[in-house]
Formats: sequence, structure tokens, C-alpha cells
Amino acid sequence: WLGMDMFADDVAKQMYLGTYADGIWTLMVMLSRNLFPDLLLVTYNHKLSSLIFWVSFMTFGYYVLMNLTFGVLYNSFNQQRHEHDVRYSADRERSLEDAFMALATERDTRR
Repeated sequence: WLGMDMFADDVAKQMYLGTYADGIWTLMVMLSRNLFPDLLLVTYNHKLSSLIFWVSFMTFGYYVLMNLTFGVLYNSFNQQRHEHDVRYSADRERSLEDAFMALATERDTRR
């Protein structure tokens, strides 16, 4: 919203920030640094104050949004790994019990 208001009469809005959906998509792509030089130079040539917006957005994006995203992914991965380990342990226990029972039954029938 701030970027769309800041660049309302700018070429950057026409190219990258036309609608709110385009603006959100552009900002998320900027966090991956793919679009950063293109958009920064276009806006910087028209408004020098745009540098403050982009530096603050990139700082917030890298230190808050990316850490939050990676934290959620890491926690989800650990939860999935824990569930897999629990299932693996249960399957292993059951398989070992079945194998010992089969060996014990075989031994009893040979006597």
C-alpha cells in the first residue's frame, strides 16, 4: 500500500505495482533479489526518497519475513521427522516381536 501510494505517478507503478496483487507479487519476488536491481533503479531515477522505502522493506523482509518463513519450515520439518521416527520405531518393534515369536514358535515345534 505504501509503495503504491509512494510511486502513484511513477513508471514503476505502471510496470510492477499496478494492482495490489501485482504489488504483493513484486515485493515477494524482490525478497528473492531477482527483481531488485530493475525496480530499484527505475524508482531511484524518478524519486531519490524511494531508496528509504526499498532499504526499509528489504531489511524488514530479510530479518523478519524470511526468518519467520524459515522458522515455520524448520518446525514443520522437525515435526514430520519426529512423526516418521515414531512410526519407524513402532514398526521396528512390531517386526522384531514378530520375528522373535516366529523363532520361538519354530523352536517349540521342533522339540
